[in-house]
Amino acid sequence: GSAELDALKRHDGALHSALTEQLQGVDVNLSQRVGNDKSVSLLMAFLAAAVPENLRSLDVSDNVLGSRGATALYHCLRTHSLGQLTTLSLHNTKLGDSGLASLTEVNKGKDRKPSTEVLSGLRVLELHSNSIGNDGLKALANNFGRGYMPQLAHLDLRWNVIDAGGLAILAEVALAAPLC
Repeated sequence: GSAELDALKRHDGALHSALTEQLQGVDVNLSQRVGNDKSVSLLMAFLAAAVPENLRSLDVSDNVLGSRGATALYHCLRTHSLGQLTTLSLHNTKLGDSGLASLTEVNKGKDRKPSTEVLSGLRVLELHSNSIGNDGLKALANNFGRGYMPQLAHLDLRWNVIDAGGLAILAEVALAAPLC
């Protein structure tokens, strides 16, 4: 809420102003805004406090999110009803396998099942240039069969470290529930 917004304003007034302006629309581009853990935490707190409910696209690419930032982002997305979110750009955010697992398998309740509502309208997920390997891909693939991101039509995994085993995982998922 207000405390997070005040903390961001004190920490980085220019970032606060840019974010406030960006969050007025339905297409939010926050790429290349933050580069350290404190800024990422403040960015995610700001999003949680001020994200528009009619958000269609969110771009946080070229920020250093890592696993902690991915977890914070997931909680932000889960907190809000973002059924209109169709595009999520996370390229070059240093997610790695653990960050992708955090984004897809965050502890979602007593049953620890993925929440299918959070990204149910997502059609485009950009994950290129994140050092994602087979383990991260497996975490993502395991949730497709559970109804996670059922509308996904474009998954960008270029410039990651996925080998033949990862491609086999992706092929198995595509055969079971093809991306349109």
